[in-house]
Amino acid sequence: MKLLMLAIALAGTIGLPSAATAQSARTEQGVAAFVQGDYARAVEILKPAAERWQLPFDNTAAFFMALMYDNGLGVAPDPLKACALFLRMSAWQENTAPTLIFAVQALVDDFNSRLGPQMGQCMLLADIGFNRTAQQATFTLAAGHWISIEISPERRAAMAHIEYQGKQNDLELGLPNDADVRYLPFTLTELTSFRPRPEPRHFLEAFVFMPTQASQWTLMWFVFEVVREGLVPVTVVPDLQTVKGDQPPEYELTDLRRLATIRLNANGDAEWVVLADAQRLTDVIETQAEREEIAAERLARQAAEKEVDSTLRRQPGRPPSLAYADSSSEGCMGPFVYGSSRDRTEGIMLHLGPQAFEGASPSTLTVGRTLGFEVRVHVYGAPQQRFPFCSDVRMLGDEGEVWQAIAGTATIELSPVFRIREPETYRATIRLTGAEFVSPTGARVRQSQPITLTTVVRGPQQ
Repeated sequence: MKLLMLAIALAGTIGLPSAATAQSARTEQGVAAFVQGDYARAVEILKPAAERWQLPFDNTAAFFMALMYDNGLGVAPDPLKACALFLRMSAWQENTAPTLIFAVQALVDDFNSRLGPQMGQCMLLADIGFNRTAQQATFTLAAGHWISIEISPERRAAMAHIEYQGKQNDLELGLPNDADVRYLPFTLTELTSFRPRPEPRHFLEAFVFMPTQASQWTLMWFVFEVVREGLVPVTVVPDLQTVKGDQPPEYELTDLRRLATIRLNANGDAEWVVLADAQRLTDVIETQAEREEIAAERLARQAAEKEVDSTLRRQPGRPPSLAYADSSSEGCMGPFVYGSSRDRTEGIMLHLGPQAFEGASPSTLTVGRTLGFEVRVHVYGAPQQRFPFCSDVRMLGDEGEVWQAIAGTATIELSPVFRIREPETYRATIRLTGAEFVSPTGARVRQSQPITLTTVVRGPQQ
């Protein structure tokens, strides 16, 4: 009875929006139903407005809905939701009477003492709203390997907790944080890809509805691969589908699979596919071994580039030293291999030609006899952070002097490397001996020690 009298007394002090709108009229109807004791009707009217987290916030609907949540009037008792609504009101005070502001602050203080450690959950709900909260999901991948998803009260974000063979890891998924987003149930898809060998793989999928306009929702699709205790982002499709309505549809997994899926392609490789409307997007998903190998190559290349002494100057017309660091080797998108001297003032480039990829390995190529086999050395007056061998782009400045091989033999050993996007890829070890080079002015230099380069190359494109 005291609660009802308090609500009736405060009803006259609560400011509704100054402009007459359909929503303000419905809120007045909801307050009237509350005062009359028709709590079911009050909940029906006030709940949609109170739990709409987009501004402007309907503090009138929130106040009475909070009272009903706190006291179980027309709804199941839920002090956390009541607390969150009061806390939200304390942050959004526009068109709110001063007497009500003080009353709400007193109620927030009361909840702070009542809830104790659960106050963090109240603050989370006040921040993200009721609709965004995803139910905790847990997926077992293998013995000693599982992942759980929940909304973190501390970070106000969707978090993944992964355990793998005694190792634990907590990761933020990077999903939208807007208060009114709607998370559909998380999905774990398991596939066994067949290349380069049979391997079970696990993909975490998140479908998220984002409010983009009034009564309009855009469905987003996030895909991650669970790798040991980590998560690897695979793809984000920001506009899988757009739907209209005050609320987004309650899709089942079968509905979502008509829009997008993870599957095996005809080659036995994992791929993601967008089937919605006319998009028809698709891409293969690299294996973790492939990702790690490519990342290691990139880091090695970046490390070599960072070690360049930009102040070093050398005589541009000097003969080449013909001494190259094997760690500097790199292959281009085609049968090209190059390496550099340790100070990066010289670069050697080999065009292997198609015969290097025909027949058994190892193979032997001879300058002047093997079709397409060429070797050149570029001598520069200053260190080169990047060499132009894999690009048509040429930097202005030091163009270098080119020494062309007129003799020499290379032994090439090739072993296949699986690259899902780069067929006909090999790890090549090239050993060059007996080479002789000539400069544009006719000067000659002969190789005195073997040159060995090891890198990943691609064979000639069919």
